[in-house]
Amino acid sequence: MRSFEVLLAPRLTVDVEKHVAHLRELEAEGELRDGYSEAWYSAFEETLVRLQTLAERHPYAPEREAWGRDVRNALFADYRILYLVVEEHVWVMRVRHQRQAQLKRPGPGTAYSPPR
Repeated sequence: MRSFEVLLAPRLTVDVEKHVAHLRELEAEGELRDGYSEAWYSAFEETLVRLQTLAERHPYAPEREAWGRDVRNALFADYRILYLVVEEHVWVMRVRHQRQAQLKRPGPGTAYSPPR
């Protein structure tokens, strides 16, 4: 079984912070149970860990054609982690709610940057 190093694009931090803040707002409004945002973040981290060995098992994302890259998506909760498998690396670019529209392009802060 292949093993991959998981690398995070700078844009991913923005996505995660945005989603966690939104989930916390919904908790405060009583729309979600208390602690949901922490559970969401734990599920996100667990999915990243699983990508170390299961990256090639996830399907290609709908964005694959528009982006012109073999982008894949790993599902967790109601979200998708969009990533590339590049040699022995998994480049995690974005996290999106499944109801969010498909992206026409990856966006700034997502270009693959190999480790030095």
